[in-house]
Amino acid sequence: MIDSNVLQPQTRLLQHVPRWGIIRTIRQQSVAEHSYYVTLYATYIAKRMDMSVEDIHWIATTAMGHDFEEMVSGDIPAPYKVATNIDRNSKIMSAPEAMAKSIMSTCPPGKLGIRQTIIKVADIFEAVMFLADEYEMGNHTVTALFHKLRSEMMNHGKSLPSDLMREINEYCNRASRTRILTNTGLGE
Repeated sequence: MIDSNVLQPQTRLLQHVPRWGIIRTIRQQSVAEHSYYVTLYATYIAKRMDMSVEDIHWIATTAMGHDFEEMVSGDIPAPYKVATNIDRNSKIMSAPEAMAKSIMSTCPPGKLGIRQTIIKVADIFEAVMFLADEYEMGNHTVTALFHKLRSEMMNHGKSLPSDLMREINEYCNRASRTRILTNTGLGE
């Protein structure tokens, strides 16, 4: 068994693992960048729902480690992962799983569902916001995927407060880093 925890240098590999291998993008995003934003968004959602400090901690640490296996597998689309069972190969996944578990706490019974939903919504929201940036930079090939993921995000968020999901959904059109930089002159 590999001695693995989040302090191992391999954790830093996530900054070099590219996302979005299935579509053309103008800007490259790493798994580390994606995980950072998922953690921010999931923490925000949990706080807006007045969750306990323990819940917020679990959500933040789990969100941060939610794609650790991609340091080995790369960013593989979910349908392919399911079809190939790559994410169930214990030899491949033992080190990333151990690293993720080294920062995650145990989830009390009965709370896993809502916590996982928050992370899933944050995960999809991050993808939608990245695609919004791509669209603003002129990559209109992402339009169909943007709308598909946005719809998927709203579907996954049905068990979350409707006012919170409306707020999240509104941000899909309101803000992107590219638009902010361009409108303020910082992108020049």
